[in-house]
Amino acid sequence: MNRGILKNGISAIVPLALYEPNFYPNFVSTINKNIDKVEEVVIVNDTLPQEIPKHPKIKFVATFNKAASVIFNKGVENCSCEYYFFMPAGVILNSNITKEILRWDKGKTGLLFSDYYSETENKLVTLFDYNGDITERFNFGFLEIYKKSVWQKLKKYNIDYSTDIATHYDFKLRMKQYNYKFLHIKNPLYRVLKDEKISSLFSVFRYLNYSPQEEKEIETVFYNFLQTTGCFLSHKNYKIRYPKGEKFSPLVSIVSATYNREKWVSKAIESVIENNFQDWELIFVDNASTDNTSSIIQKYAQKDKRIRLIQLPKYQEAAIAHCLNIRNKICPR
Repeated sequence: MNRGILKNGISAIVPLALYEPNFYPNFVSTINKNIDKVEEVVIVNDTLPQEIPKHPKIKFVATFNKAASVIFNKGVENCSCEYYFFMPAGVILNSNITKEILRWDKGKTGLLFSDYYSETENKLVTLFDYNGDITERFNFGFLEIYKKSVWQKLKKYNIDYSTDIATHYDFKLRMKQYNYKFLHIKNPLYRVLKDEKISSLFSVFRYLNYSPQEEKEIETVFYNFLQTTGCFLSHKNYKIRYPKGEKFSPLVSIVSATYNREKWVSKAIESVIENNFQDWELIFVDNASTDNTSSIIQKYAQKDKRIRLIQLPKYQEAAIAHCLNIRNKICPR
């Protein structure tokens, strides 16, 4: 581990060990486009692929372990800079990124994130300030910049977790417990190239495609956080007994406000259908979608009477609140 004085620059960590070889060309292209904007590029993998260019800034760290936490720790251990990030393929840094980070970083900061320019949408994407969200779903964009000094104080990434999403989630919650700030830099520090395969890895809707292992680890991270902060409530479930002859059915109403979610709505419906509990109704309030969202829902509704669709005639700005109010007005229970 580098125990000397950390440079006031930025290290890019490329955790190739987490990716299949078909992703390597994307990373090679990204490295070539960014190598002059960082102090060093630390590549973590079992072997150094031949496609990786020879360059004095490139440092190779070998590991045969496939756990994200171990791979991340290996990368950070070998960084010589105070600031580091895990380099996503398809992201191009601005030439002034280090200067901007040093200008913005004041006080007890643990994580920095910024607005960015999307070539897919051909526009500047403005992110929200961090609002204290303790779920794993807050949108930090494609680039999360961390500090090695904070990593050292928190005693590295938790090796109890093997998935990248749970490893990062646990680290962020521990930073919160130590009152480190999550700083939003309100200038674009990078561009995201058009590549749907890469973008899907960082989508705010990624949670819809979590693997069973990711779901299990994320749940464990959250429960551990509640326990360590004294917020975990344990209780015994009691069976509810209803008066004779009185039946409440469906027992559970699930309401979903939708707008242009044709890629995701089937997954949402299937997740409800596959649940062990079956005494439910699923009500979609569609906010005048312009894609195939409503037709997909209608196909499911024709097969399963527990699924219902309410379509709004025109788009409403206060979308979620309006859709939920419409549901309560039309279908009171």
